[in-house]
Amino acid sequence: MASVRTSILRETSTPTRPPTRSTRYTLVREEPHIVAELCISDDPDYTRGYVCAGGIYTTVTHVKRPGDPHGGRVMLYDGPATGVASCIEWLQHAPVLVSDRR
Repeated sequence: MASVRTSILRETSTPTRPPTRSTRYTLVREEPHIVAELCISDDPDYTRGYVCAGGIYTTVTHVKRPGDPHGGRVMLYDGPATGVASCIEWLQHAPVLVSDRR
């Protein structure tokens, strides 16, 4: 079966309850065809982003100018072309339980 590499863009925050980084990371980690994620915060005062790949979470500093309200997320998909729609559906709607392991 052919494999397709494409980016899946997803809006994950809502005005009432923005998800935490650990929630987003859990979503990415649990979807087997998402091989990496790049995120830049839409908070104008937060200029960092992160890359997560292979279970390694790395903060990236100074990815945008202070005051810039733009941000976004790119998830890199490496799986069958026929699975893209179900992957997007899962990322958008699957309930995920995130527990504190301290």
